[in-house]
Amino acid sequence: MSRNNPISASTPWGLVAVLLILWLIYSLSAVLMPFAAAILLAYLCFPLIRFSQRFNIPRVISTLIMLSILLGILALLLLVVLPLLFHEINQLLQQLPTILDRLRQGPLPGLPNLAPDNTWLDLTKIRSNVIDYIHSSNNHVDKLVQSATHGSAIVIESILSLLLIPVVFFYLSKDWETVVQFLLNLFPQEQHQRVSTIAKEVDTVLGQYLRGQLLVMIIMASFYSLGLLVVHLKAGFALGLLTGTLVFIPYLGVFTGFLLAFIASVAQDPSFSLSLYVLLVFIIGHVIEAWIVTPRVVGERIGLHPVMVIFSLLAFGRLLGFFGILIALPMAASVKIILKHLRSDS
Repeated sequence: MSRNNPISASTPWGLVAVLLILWLIYSLSAVLMPFAAAILLAYLCFPLIRFSQRFNIPRVISTLIMLSILLGILALLLLVVLPLLFHEINQLLQQLPTILDRLRQGPLPGLPNLAPDNTWLDLTKIRSNVIDYIHSSNNHVDKLVQSATHGSAIVIESILSLLLIPVVFFYLSKDWETVVQFLLNLFPQEQHQRVSTIAKEVDTVLGQYLRGQLLVMIIMASFYSLGLLVVHLKAGFALGLLTGTLVFIPYLGVFTGFLLAFIASVAQDPSFSLSLYVLLVFIIGHVIEAWIVTPRVVGERIGLHPVMVIFSLLAFGRLLGFFGILIALPMAASVKIILKHLRSDS
């Protein structure tokens, strides 16, 4: 059987090619990141773009509409998160004298003072330093400009990478079928049917992964919202929804939600008692999400064992950094499908 099967006959060279591709991805991960992000967004949005053509909307127009929607969602998220962050920081600054007094008396009832005889918690001195820092903001701006000048190449590269995402997204979405056909033509004609079968299975798994990830977001948004409401955090419901929405970004999403909740808790209760309850909510939530919800909900939907889910997150994160964590599970499921077909053909 293997003698008549092109895929089986070329398996050693195929493995070499896969290893070479993985090495190139690892070496060029920083350069490829905007392209990978654009490909992911195009893959997610293309069904909607294709659906809009049923209403005789030209492909270019539907692509521009979808791009505008994505940019609008990003802008809305920034308009929600940034004002909330600034508001809580402002509340924290207003409570700063009370917080410092509370720290000098002891962080919690029954605990000794942090540093009763030291000057690093001198309220008068700290307040004076804060005022001096605010008044010297122009000097800090100058230093920031100088730092940006020295690192202008990095800044320009980052801006160009961000600008590449909508551009690549537009062209990929507009010519999606052409791109898919081009990739298919890279394989010999006799392998087209097999490659199409594998691609359809991968597409099915990715769809299940996305639905599973959406379910995880709903579960964790409900947990964080209820948990923060139970501990009587004023902005708990909104912060819980935000944390649950960002949970698809491993670690960073939870950290962002915790940072906002911690600032809000300190501004609401300078005694840090509320902050401890908030910390407990996020520790429990992260354990539930990382060790129970994601492995079972997402892992089972894409056919990965919970241990394999954890290993994939760690391995891809080590290879490709933050972006590797984002694509770890769908990539692991895709590799599993490809290896299954290669093994069945051997």
